[in-house]
Amino acid sequence: MDRFWGQDGQPLLYEGERLIISADKVKIGGTSKGDSKLKSLNKGSLYVTNVRVIFISIVKKKADLISEKYDGLSIFYTDITNAERVGPGGRSLKIECQYKKHKLIKKTAARIYFKSIPSDIADEIINQHTKTLKDKIEETPSKKKEKPKKVKETYEEEPEEAEIPPDIRYMINELGQEEVELQCPKCGSLIKYKPGLKVCPICKKKVNFFSE
Repeated sequence: MDRFWGQDGQPLLYEGERLIISADKVKIGGTSKGDSKLKSLNKGSLYVTNVRVIFISIVKKKADLISEKYDGLSIFYTDITNAERVGPGGRSLKIECQYKKHKLIKKTAARIYFKSIPSDIADEIINQHTKTLKDKIEETPSKKKEKPKKVKETYEEEPEEAEIPPDIRYMINELGQEEVELQCPKCGSLIKYKPGLKVCPICKKKVNFFSE
């Protein structure tokens, strides 16, 4: 799922995802290695859900395609390493994260600023980030205590799973979807992807669905 906005520019949410709070006319800035996309975004709408932060901006008002009219960012809390208020009076929010502009491109470190946003928006994002960090800390000890051998087996599979984009990982792990529709990078066919699938069922070629 690359495009996360609909016909009217509103965010497309996953099953189980809910909108908590939003704000319009938010200005964005920041840096991301090898990515000029942040510089091309104008003022837009900022949406805070229970899963991620979404920013949507109009980049081409007269574009015929919805995919060209809007652009933005979708940042999962699991990919945020730090979130804090900055600037005079703490009116802006700085987010440090691992950012991907496309599901087939590896993550790069990014520093993103949402400028002069309402305090309740900043507080909610920080709270959601803190909650995610707390959940990670609480989960880690229990996994190590249960069955050491199981933990080792999970660790050995991590390099393959680490390349799965957060939106795909969310649908598989938290929503319980057994398969997700993806496009084969070799033949372009739409296939039903399941974790561990390495051969395209259409072209029969060995494929890494999340390589560059």
